[in-house]
Amino acid sequence: MFNLKKLQRRKLFYLLFCILTSQFALAHEPGVGEGRMTIGAMSNRFIDSPAPIKTPTTFGAGITGELDIGGRGGIEVSMFYYDGQYAVSKGGLWLVERSTHLYIPIGYRYWLSKKISFATSFYASFRIGQWTEIYRDTGISSDAVTSAQDITEYGFDFSIGADLYTGDKYTLILDSRYLLPTTDKPDENSRAYVFFLGIKYRIH
Repeated sequence: MFNLKKLQRRKLFYLLFCILTSQFALAHEPGVGEGRMTIGAMSNRFIDSPAPIKTPTTFGAGITGELDIGGRGGIEVSMFYYDGQYAVSKGGLWLVERSTHLYIPIGYRYWLSKKISFATSFYASFRIGQWTEIYRDTGISSDAVTSAQDITEYGFDFSIGADLYTGDKYTLILDSRYLLPTTDKPDENSRAYVFFLGIKYRIH
C-alpha cells in the first residue's frame, strides 16, 4: 500500500541532505571567545503512542547562549519552558499524564557551514508545579506512574540548526531537536521533537 507519510519523510530528509551538502563548502568562522544569545518561541511534540488519546503539540519559550571556543564551534547552554505529555503502558492498559518543565541542555555545537550546524547535548529537565492526569484506563495498576511525576529527568538532546536570514545585527534561526531520555519509565513513551524559532544576536 502507498505510504504517504513515509514518502513525505523521505522528501524531508532528501531536502535536508541537499541543504547540508550545498552549504558544506562555506566555512563558519566564529571568533574565539565570541558569544551569541538567542531568544524565541518553541513548539514541543512528543512522539505518538498507541494510547487512546491524541498527543498535543505544545508551545513555550526558550533562550540559548553560545560561546565559541574554536574555529568551527563552541559550548552551548539553553533553557526552555514547556508542557510535556507522557504515556506509559501496563499490560496493554494506558496512563497518560502531563506536567510543566524547565529543560536545560548543555553541549557542543559544530558548524558545518555559515548557515548549518548540529549539536549534541546532555540535558536535565526540572518539573515545575504539579502533574495532571489526562487519561487512565480502567483496571490499570494503581502503582502505574509516568515521568510527569518526576522532579528531575535526564537525557540527550540532538539538534540541527539553520540560520534562515542574517542581517547586520540579528539572525533569524530555526533549531530542530530530538530528545532522547535516559531516565524514562519501562514501557513509557517520552521521546519528543522540539522546534525553536528565535532571534540571535552577538554579545561583545
